[in-house]
Amino acid sequence: MFDFSFLPPAHLQFVILADTHYMLNPDRPQVEFPSRRLQSARAERALALAAALEGAFVIHLGDLLQEAPESVDFEQAMGEALAQMERYGLRPKHVAGNQDIGDKPDPTMPTNPVTPQSLERYHRLFGPSWYSWDQAGLHFIVLNSQVLNTGLPARLEQRQWLEADLGAHSDKRIFVFLHLSPFLKEPGEPYLGHYDNIAQPDRRWLIELLNRYSIELVCSGHSHFSFFNRLEQTRHLVVVSTPLPHLTLQTLTANTPHLQVFNLATATVQTLAATTLQNHPLPGGGLPTLFLARTFQK
Repeated sequence: MFDFSFLPPAHLQFVILADTHYMLNPDRPQVEFPSRRLQSARAERALALAAALEGAFVIHLGDLLQEAPESVDFEQAMGEALAQMERYGLRPKHVAGNQDIGDKPDPTMPTNPVTPQSLERYHRLFGPSWYSWDQAGLHFIVLNSQVLNTGLPARLEQRQWLEADLGAHSDKRIFVFLHLSPFLKEPGEPYLGHYDNIAQPDRRWLIELLNRYSIELVCSGHSHFSFFNRLEQTRHLVVVSTPLPHLTLQTLTANTPHLQVFNLATATVQTLAATTLQNHPLPGGGLPTLFLARTFQK
């Protein structure tokens, strides 16, 4: 389906999905806004295209469901969301999001933070919510942003694990994935009442580690909008919600000799986007936002 013949060979390429928000009953009486009812159908179209990209792996940055973790229908919805991906042969590596286990702690917001029960259920369904692996000489790390700044034992367990994992792989190019972004605009931005970033003091701790080990890419989701920043040697990419329609063209999010991250809803890479995605509009209009990361040898 996709033509890569005009692109230089990549050392490794992988597909990034985010915030697909599968909805169990699109015909429910009340929704936040009408387009919510199209989420599951839009995700279906986007997942079919994502499978056609044939990346070395697919990673999902969290928020698989619209159903909240405390919902009685949560496990049924999760089963259906995973079955939707299975239909296209997609078995992503998963990142825990707020719709999967709970929100970050913030006394100023009417949200439900992660609980020991929701975290245990996630670990039962998916395995550990922080983990790493090596592939093609690169090191990949998944973090659980939702337990940061909590009083849960998992907060300290993940901190100790991450510090040890980074120390053991300091000689590799490292890529980090998590749901909440450390920041959107600047590292010192407010966090209380801010729904889309990691709070202090764990933001400061995490950024110091990212800078110390010259992490190549930090990739997050959650906000449903695209942001790109660079802090010291680290690129910070916030990925758009995959099934949301984006009617306007967006810019190439990153392009260096060693890493390229293409937003395939744009015409930046003509052979990948202009012919294929334009012919597969989403229900209700617009194009899916698929991200393809391509790494190159240094």
